[in-house]
Amino acid sequence: MKVARSELFPTIGLAKTQWLAVALNLMRFFEDESCGQCTPCRVGTEKAVKLMAKGPWDEALLTELSGAMRDASICGLGHTASNAVLSAMKEFDL
Repeated sequence: MKVARSELFPTIGLAKTQWLAVALNLMRFFEDESCGQCTPCRVGTEKAVKLMAKGPWDEALLTELSGAMRDASICGLGHTASNAVLSAMKEFDL
């Protein structure tokens, strides 16, 4: 299912840097919520937070990490944790 930009990143006057901060905050949430049972989710969310926080975002590395998390995690959290990051990179041409 394709989500329109206005549904995920509504135009409410936020700057690009603010949306990137929102995506980072979401990844921190998923890092905290990870049960730690599977390595891709536990380590992947932690690594993603570190990569995003230090900036600038390494699009290739975050995309590869997102794919590994999505493909190898055993639960829905690991499968979807990187969606906001991927959407932000797509929408803001990072």
